[in-house]
Amino acid sequence: MHCSHADRCPGCPLLGRPYAEQLDFKRETLARALGAYAVLAAAPVLATAAAEPIAHFRLRTKLVAHGRALGLFARGTHDVVDIPECLVLRPRLHAAVAALRAALPLPGPVSSFDLREADDGVLVTAAVPPTLAPDARRALAETIARLDPNIASVAVSTRDEDAPQLLGSALEVLAGARELRHRPDPSAPWHYAAHGAFTQAHAGQLARLHAAVEAELDRMAAPHVVQARRGPGAPNAAAGRTLGGLRVLELYAGSGALSLRLAERGASMTLVESFAPAVRLAERAAAEQRLELAVMASDAGVALAELAERGAHFDAVIVDPPRRGLAPEVRRRIAALVPELLLYVSCAPETLARDAAHFAELGLGLEDATPFDMIPLSDAVEALARFVPRPAPPRVVLASDASFVAVEQPPHAQGDVAPASGVAVVLEGAAAVRELEPILARSQAEYLVLARGVLRAGGTLALRSRNARARYERLEVVGGHSLIRVTAPISGLSALLRALALLGHPVVGDARFGDHRTNVHFSHRHELDRAFLHRSAVTLELPEGARRVESPLAPDLSRVLASLRSSKNPASPRAGSRPRGRRG
Repeated sequence: MHCSHADRCPGCPLLGRPYAEQLDFKRETLARALGAYAVLAAAPVLATAAAEPIAHFRLRTKLVAHGRALGLFARGTHDVVDIPECLVLRPRLHAAVAALRAALPLPGPVSSFDLREADDGVLVTAAVPPTLAPDARRALAETIARLDPNIASVAVSTRDEDAPQLLGSALEVLAGARELRHRPDPSAPWHYAAHGAFTQAHAGQLARLHAAVEAELDRMAAPHVVQARRGPGAPNAAAGRTLGGLRVLELYAGSGALSLRLAERGASMTLVESFAPAVRLAERAAAEQRLELAVMASDAGVALAELAERGAHFDAVIVDPPRRGLAPEVRRRIAALVPELLLYVSCAPETLARDAAHFAELGLGLEDATPFDMIPLSDAVEALARFVPRPAPPRVVLASDASFVAVEQPPHAQGDVAPASGVAVVLEGAAAVRELEPILARSQAEYLVLARGVLRAGGTLALRSRNARARYERLEVVGGHSLIRVTAPISGLSALLRALALLGHPVVGDARFGDHRTNVHFSHRHELDRAFLHRSAVTLELPEGARRVESPLAPDLSRVLASLRSSKNPASPRAGSRPRGRRG
């Protein structure tokens, strides 16, 4: 397959490879991400679900406008690559884009466009400066609406010129319908498509993914249906043809395409989505199609807490979060529901792997994962991961003798102010505590820490609450922040965190003493969901001599460092990537 824009356009990085190689690449990418965690190494990664077609498939595109060019930023620059012969847009989307390009420059300073196809046409959103007057915005929308018969609705959003996101805020529909019906799978119910709302890029792959979810619930539902229908004349043959009231919770459900499909099959569905307009559209679509659907317009963590207070129980939970994955507290609350099945739809193998490792500790083991080629020709990897209840794995023993046991503490363990992964010394029984307390008082721990900003090459920290001192050595400046090695008393972790914060260089990701804006940036950009804090070594001062125990940097923190080192502040999201923020 040849594309005349391939030398500069970043949209299809796998274009030159045979399709079989592209599928293998996506499977290997997922397997490599999962394989970084020992607890996930045995989980099978199945063959990539192939797409058909692999050209002219995209339902949605986000494009930058500059002069008479409409396309994507060239790799590593802010130069706009005009892509009039783009191979991946569906015909109606391509026609709408071509009409926009031909009309450039428009009567209004438009910096970018977001186009999304639905059943009755294309929804276009134009991003303009906040200073553009309301009358000028309306005139711009009306001009765009007249450009092509495929354009059914036009909205305008506001975006500052230097904003990192292509999409704006304060979106307002100014021409045509506010939303359009969309049925990407002819065998499933329709849902409403709205401006700026998330949708998978490939209609056929979306249908295959939803069918795969449905098949997993079918296998689970059969015994539930038989049990529910027992009684005089109960027709067991119905098992497998209906989801039979199976209680299913879907988090990050967007406009409800999957929930509506499962409700039609008879599942008792509860939909949770934080973007209230999307929830209203899902509720409306359900009512108009006479489907039963419970909805909650709420953050996932808040909704899970409320459901727990009600004593709600679900047979299965489905999650489809943005790239940064699930927050630790959301993972804990999902596990506390003790579902028989957890289905996790992911667009980021690294955060899926991180979350899967934590779920293993919480009693939900990864059974298998299937990559889906949701965006052919790109290096994006979608996956469907299946989790079932399973005992948590035992702690890995790093060292032990008659007086102590040192284990590998996994990320996200609870109990400390800001839990550190790495070496942990386990004490069991009063006698062991009495014996080891003086040893621990003399012992030292080494921490690998990412501190905000650039520290000096080395120095000391006063641990005020401990009346002690810690030493640090700067190992690297990465992404404008300092990777340091700190040597401190083994029981002085809270004092260490406070000391770095007082110095003006708090630990990145630390919720208690850290910088909120920095933490949010690292969560969205580098998928860091905890304090960057790893106990890399402990030196125990035993009666027979010093004993050093070491632990390599945890995989989730290694991934954050790799992301920092490779980050070049790209000017726009990679074509086909999932938005990091709001979903619709």
